[in-house]
Amino acid sequence: MTSITFYSLYDYNCGNIFANTLNLDNFSTLEELDAALHDWLEELTENRNDGVTREEWILADCEDVPDQYINTYGINGEYFTYRDTIEELSNYHDDAENILNAWIAYGYELNLDEIKDAYIGHFYSIRSFAEEYLWEIMDLSSLPQHLQFYIDLERLAKDVLINDCWESNGYYFNRI
Repeated sequence: MTSITFYSLYDYNCGNIFANTLNLDNFSTLEELDAALHDWLEELTENRNDGVTREEWILADCEDVPDQYINTYGINGEYFTYRDTIEELSNYHDDAENILNAWIAYGYELNLDEIKDAYIGHFYSIRSFAEEYLWEIMDLSSLPQHLQFYIDLERLAKDVLINDCWESNGYYFNRI
């Protein structure tokens, strides 16, 4: 469960902890989350009945939300796009979250079509990338057996990575 916990900022500053933990899976947009937080603060204001209007919150804790989507007062609205992209990408790949995180770590924007078109696969080393992927696409098996011995697969893979592909955390992608 992806969850996020907020405190009433006024009460937090006064030394009182009134927490509200929300399941992010129940929200589709940042606006829905904000509306739920406003409702909670209104209810808290009514229940406390101390003459103070509670209007602000502060992030206390979150679970299963990547750091780049978290700030002091909540989460970035792009988190919902991130979550939806993982869900869509999981229809095509079992390792959707890691693929998407590698894509983002390289600096690309969230775009499901680009990710699907560019993704090659996960390889544990540049040599395994060369042996499994390059060998197939370049059809090096058609070379005579005695010449295959002279192919420097790692050098070939490095050349391909410079010009045509890129790698992030063992996930390989075609350049877009």
